[in-house]
Amino acid sequence: MNNYEIIEDNAGTLHMYVWTEEGSLIFGSPVLPEDIQLCIADVEHAAAWDEDLEMLCYLMEEKELATLEEAREAYYENLTGYEYGWSLIADNDDIYTSHMGGAGMQAFGLDAA
Repeated sequence: MNNYEIIEDNAGTLHMYVWTEEGSLIFGSPVLPEDIQLCIADVEHAAAWDEDLEMLCYLMEEKELATLEEAREAYYENLTGYEYGWSLIADNDDIYTSHMGGAGMQAFGLDAA
């Protein structure tokens, strides 16, 4: 079974990452709030989803990386490499409503009030 994390940054963008059981990062991309539930429901097919390839290719060039997996890992590290500015809002284990901002609440159909 693939493992996933959904991260909300302090600008309200949702980022989803998916790893295989073996630990290969097969998907890393911003995801629209309205698409999050569909992605979770179909996480086993994440390797076939559309990623932001332009962003990943930019990272490959900027950091002189050889593969898309290395670019996905750099993207993940760039986002989570700081203590503040992001929150894990969902993963295979749970949905963390106390960490959500507006985009996360919208993605999971929760009332922001």
